[in-house]
Amino acid sequence: MFKIDEYPEIKKAYREHNRLKRIVYSLEKKIRPDDKASEKLYDESFKKWDEFDRNEFALIIFKTFKDIEPKLYHRFDDCFVKWEEVFSDKWEELDEYKRNDLLGLVLEIGYGRYWLPDKYYDDKPILGCLPAPPTHKKDWGFGFKD
Repeated sequence: MFKIDEYPEIKKAYREHNRLKRIVYSLEKKIRPDDKASEKLYDESFKKWDEFDRNEFALIIFKTFKDIEPKLYHRFDDCFVKWEEVFSDKWEELDEYKRNDLLGLVLEIGYGRYWLPDKYYDDKPILGCLPAPPTHKKDWGFGFKD
């Protein structure tokens, strides 16, 4: 799991992310079959959660790492890429997919396409019970040209 305690702004946003998620999940349980009106609160809450994640949470992650520019591991292509090859230096230029990629850096390992270097993660079980999946084991210089 991401070492969230070392980044107070991300930790605060993560708490809000989880609060909104709990609201959405509780409202989802209240949806009745064949009753569109029962979906209204759920839809509104889901939209609010989604907007927070894409516009506020992702921005906090972007601001935290844009100056550090850590190397990233692309888990599907099994290669390493430079931060600036993935993310623009201007927030406004990041589309929906790039904002999701930012969220994937700090949410549970396996959520997104990219991972930060191992030093940003610990071996704590996900959600307090599931063991984290193994991350890449390659040397960060492998397949990467500085």
